Amino acid sequence: MSKNIYVCEGRQGRSVVVGEGSSLPAYTFTDKGHAVAYARALAFSLGLPLWVYGDDGVMVREPSASLTYPKHLA
Repeated sequence: MSKNIYVCEGRQGRSVVVGEGSSLPAYTFTDKGHAVAYARALAFSLGLPLWVYGDDGVMVREPSASLTYPKHLA
């Protein structure tokens, strides 16, 4: 079982949600906001920390307890 949930950049500028130790993405999103919202709900339901890679490459721990949604749904 994963110890952390990550949102990072995948191929073609897509955002991927992965569990620690998994080489395959759990889900791929075209919008980073959607990926973060899904990952936050997943991390909250599993009681795991959420880490998001920023555009500058810095990894930031995000609170999984606060559920947020993207401003624009495509």
